[in-house]
This record gives sequence, structure tokens and C-alpha cells, in this order.
Amino acid sequence: MRNNKPIKSFKVGAVKTSVFENQYERQETVSTVYRVVLDRSYKDLDGKWKSTNSFTAERDLPKAILVLQRHLNSRLLKTAMTVEMILKDNSL
Repeated sequence: MRNNKPIKSFKVGAVKTSVFENQYERQETVSTVYRVVLDRSYKDLDGKWKSTNSFTAERDLPKAILVLQRHLNSRLLKTAMTVEMILKDNSL
């Protein structure tokens, strides 16, 4: 069964990124790919919550940039920590 839940989410106001981890096997090698979905929540005229991938330039784009930066910073930090752990292990 496939897990469709995000492994991480970042939110600023109504704008959110959801990070999904997908693994693919090709020629007996498993690769992990991270996909990022960017969307904005809003209430329709009936008061029901909906989401869209359309953003207003003045209000939503700055929030979109912030959540994407949070995602990027999180990935960079995780990568830096992994490299540091590898370097420590190799120095023993």
C-alpha cells in the first residue's frame, strides 16, 4: 500500500508546502525523490474549505516564497548534518 501522507509540511498563513517522499527502483537501484506541492487554502462562498495552486502576487507570493525557503533550509540542514556525520565516522 502506498503512503500518500506528506513527510513534512510548512505553512505561512493560508499557503502551505507538503513534502512527499517517493522511492523508485530502476535496474536494482532504489532512488528516493522528494516532491513538493505548493497550495493555498480558502473558503468558498458556501464557507467550505478548498485549495488552489493559484496565488495573488501581492498577498500570496511572499508567503509562498517563505514556505519554499523553509523547505529548502530544512533539506539543506538535513544534508549538512548527514555530511557532518559521515565525516565524523570516517575520521575514527
